[in-house]
Amino acid sequence: MLGKLENGHLKLAGGKILYFDDEVIVNPREEDFIRAGYKEVIDNRLPEKEGYYQVPEYSETEENIIINYHYEELPDEEIDA
Repeated sequence: MLGKLENGHLKLAGGKILYFDDEVIVNPREEDFIRAGYKEVIDNRLPEKEGYYQVPEYSETEENIIINYHYEELPDEEIDA
C-alpha cells in the first residue's frame, strides 16, 4: 500500500487520475505514484481492546510512512429510558 502525508493526514494511492506538478496522469501505475512522492505504508495496528478505540499517529522516513496507534477510552454513553 502506498500513501502520502498531506497536512497531517494520510492520502492513499489510488484512483484513475493522478495530478502531479503540471502533469495529469490517467491510469497511473505504482511507479507514477512513487515519482509523485508516495511511499510504502507500514501499518502497526494494535489488537482490539474492549472499551477503547485506536488513534493513528503518523511518522515518515525516507522510504516509508509508519502508522503507530495509541488507545483512547470510548466515552460512556448513557441511554435515557
